Amino acid sequence: MGKAVAMTEVEESIQANTLVPEPAVLETWTTRKWTDGVQIDELKQSDTLVVETAHHTYEMMVIDPSVAEVLIHGGECFPKPTVARVAGASLGRSFLKLRGIYVGLKIELRDSKRLIVTSPVRKISIFADEVRVSDPLACCARVCPSRGR
Repeated sequence: MGKAVAMTEVEESIQANTLVPEPAVLETWTTRKWTDGVQIDELKQSDTLVVETAHHTYEMMVIDPSVAEVLIHGGECFPKPTVARVAGASLGRSFLKLRGIYVGLKIELRDSKRLIVTSPVRKISIFADEVRVSDPLACCARVCPSRGR
């Protein structure tokens, strides 16, 4: 593990022996196998994910896979089902694996008003919806009951 360095410090001077976490190195990021997660744009409409992060559990139902639009519920930011787009997976506002959710990385989401960055993902469960529904809100009410998370 490396020392956290603010971006302004990096721009001003890079000192010898400065530690940077390996996943934050571009070469490591581009050569990563990407087998420990999911691409929203490879799922089907109405597929459901349950994503456990270090602090919360989120339930997401895919609305439009081509743009990674989901109906999300859980955590402090989404107490009610909310339409959002999965921007991707990151270390936290650094390199972004577009429309992806991966174990060990944070999820960056955008709703109509804000950008939300979760804590690192611990577990992803995928449930393919056997019966596709035309009303995503009705499906989320079935899949995402309020659990006080």
